[in-house]
Amino acid sequence: MCTASHPLLEENGNSDLLRSLLDALPVLACYVDHRLVYRFVNRGYQEWFGLNTDQIVGRSVEEVVGTDAVKVVEAQFERVLAGERFSVEQWMPYVRGGRRFVEINYVPRLNEQRQVEGFFALIQDHTARHETDRRLERSEREFRSFFENSNCGKAKLDYHTGRLLVVNSRLCEMTGYSRNELLDMQAAQLLHADQRETFEEISRENVEKGIDRWSKERLLATKRGEPLPVMINETVMRDRSGKPFQLISTILDLSEVKKAERDRLELEERFRTMADNISQFAWMADGAGWIYWYNQRWFDYTGTTLDEMQGWGWQKVQHPEHVERVVEKFSWHLQEGKPWEDTFPLRSREGEYRWFLSRAKPIYDSTGNVVQWFGTNTDITDRLEMEQRLKEVDRRKDEFLAMLGHELRNPLAAVVGGLQLVRQSPVPVEPDDETFDVIYRQSQLMNRLVDDLLDVSRIRRSKIHLKLEVAELSELVAQAFEVCRATAAEADVECTLDNSDEPVFARVDAARLLQVIGNLITNAIKFTPAGGHFRVALQADDQAGTAKVSVQDSGVGLDESAMATVFEPFAQADTSLDRSRGGLGLGLPIAKGLAELHGGSLTAASDGPGAGSTFVLELPVCGPEPAHRTEAAAEDSKVEIGVSRPLSIVIIDDRRDSRYPVERFLEREGHQVDTAIDGFEGVELVRRLKPDLVVCDIGLPSMDGYEVARNLRADSQLSGTKLFALTGYGQLEDREQAFAAGFDAHLVKPVDLNELLRLIASTFAN
Repeated sequence: MCTASHPLLEENGNSDLLRSLLDALPVLACYVDHRLVYRFVNRGYQEWFGLNTDQIVGRSVEEVVGTDAVKVVEAQFERVLAGERFSVEQWMPYVRGGRRFVEINYVPRLNEQRQVEGFFALIQDHTARHETDRRLERSEREFRSFFENSNCGKAKLDYHTGRLLVVNSRLCEMTGYSRNELLDMQAAQLLHADQRETFEEISRENVEKGIDRWSKERLLATKRGEPLPVMINETVMRDRSGKPFQLISTILDLSEVKKAERDRLELEERFRTMADNISQFAWMADGAGWIYWYNQRWFDYTGTTLDEMQGWGWQKVQHPEHVERVVEKFSWHLQEGKPWEDTFPLRSREGEYRWFLSRAKPIYDSTGNVVQWFGTNTDITDRLEMEQRLKEVDRRKDEFLAMLGHELRNPLAAVVGGLQLVRQSPVPVEPDDETFDVIYRQSQLMNRLVDDLLDVSRIRRSKIHLKLEVAELSELVAQAFEVCRATAAEADVECTLDNSDEPVFARVDAARLLQVIGNLITNAIKFTPAGGHFRVALQADDQAGTAKVSVQDSGVGLDESAMATVFEPFAQADTSLDRSRGGLGLGLPIAKGLAELHGGSLTAASDGPGAGSTFVLELPVCGPEPAHRTEAAAEDSKVEIGVSRPLSIVIIDDRRDSRYPVERFLEREGHQVDTAIDGFEGVELVRRLKPDLVVCDIGLPSMDGYEVARNLRADSQLSGTKLFALTGYGQLEDREQAFAAGFDAHLVKPVDLNELLRLIASTFAN
């Protein structure tokens, strides 16, 4: 290896020793003259740059280290050549060896004239140490950032004294203490009073056992005095000898977790409360159909326990005739993951089977797999029974319509036949008495059928208003009995009356009560074969304050099914085609409804088919009405038929067949009658004639009867004219609407002409 002379070595006789010393230094050493040319480098310098002495000594610094590196140290060269001794640490972009972090010590060399001839440079490569320091610094910075910015409380404490050494901001937020306040405290002071001893005790025990990490739920005592549930994770820090000297604590705020847990438990409790109180049974199963939960209603109904019912235990309460089918269908839906629905009976704890509509809905996870099933069982027994009853009602309705057609066609046939008989006579003759009687009787029968239908409707809608007066029951019973005696004789049925010897008074609507008793007697005659008998009796029970009217017959009797429907509308014991007993099956329902409107009751009893029947009407009794009121009422009821003078009457009716009989009847009575066929014509006619009486239909075209009445009542010149409504609308609300419009009376078609005459007589009596 070539060597170069060094001024310092030339001046020292022991040059080899000095060179050896410089080569042994763990630094890069060089001498550079004032022209920035190398005059000496040690072995470390050569090896570091990978050059020998000849490749360095005699060359410029820029040739060896590169232009970029020289630019970094130019100012430093100026300083050292100016005589300054100093050192720097910096990154150097060497052309050989790359970018390195070095420490350079500059030492100027002076001649005898104290002039700077050059300088020594001692260079140490600190790149590895600097990178390590940077990594440590970064790690420390990251740790401090993690420590300070963690969403958990962090603390470092002295193991022996328990004093807090370092805390983060989150711990300050959690406890309410400032950082300075915490650093003046021991860790145990942050714990709830009853947990401080256990904290220190557990820490000592774990350290003695060699446990360096553990977790424990605890309560912190915040500055505000509020307990804060936390999870504390402890880590022991040991020195090189293995002795503990610090604890690192990570404190997790559990208040939100605890609140979420409370909310979950509260939600579960609400769900259980709701599920236990819904009307249905409810249950939950896993994805395979294993039922693990039922609501309380299931257990209340079945009388079972969860241990018995979980999984597929529900088969125990299935009806044996249905269980195989139900299991097969349910299993298919489980396999397919499709909603399930079925209807089957379940056994109650008393052994009764009731029908349930059962449904289950699959619950899917995010991948579309069934993870749970939620099911319900709804008791539909009552609904099924209702549907069955509706079917029965529908069947009875069809039977009734057929029966109604039969019952209406019979009297209608008699009426039409009788009229055809008169009309087709070869010589115009007056109808004979028998023909008149047939037409009249059958017309009355049709009228009663319609009245019965209307009565049932009014009773069911509570639209019947009774005119209650005190009456003597024995007189009403005797009157009803006498009315029906002739009918019983025609049917060859013997009848007896066992009336009360003492007067029995009750507050009743006499006409309606006669209808009730008459229906009971008519029913007894209808269902008692020829040669049989029935008995009507009135008996008072002074102790109970009631009176009983019983009608007992020896007729066909009632079986169990007939007893269940005897008071239902349209229920008929006679369903034969000839319908020899007739009627619409409405008499008994009407009688029962009227009895209850009177505050009484109507019951039926029978020992079965062929054993006859007994119907008992029970009514509350009262004391007798004062005599003067009874006599006054009787005087008020006496009205002579007919009036002393002919009247001017206008009839307004768009139906000629309804208008004609009334018109002819009133003309026959000597009154002047004019007619109109609609409301407008009627109003004009009445204003022109100013009649004594207007008989007006309600259902008129263009202008109805109510509007006619309002128009006429608004005319002051017609203040003396009376208005009668004659209509097919006969409900209570129809009467009220007629009077509100201004009518003086309300009559229902077909009107009894004698009744019309009595009303005219009472209206124009003065």
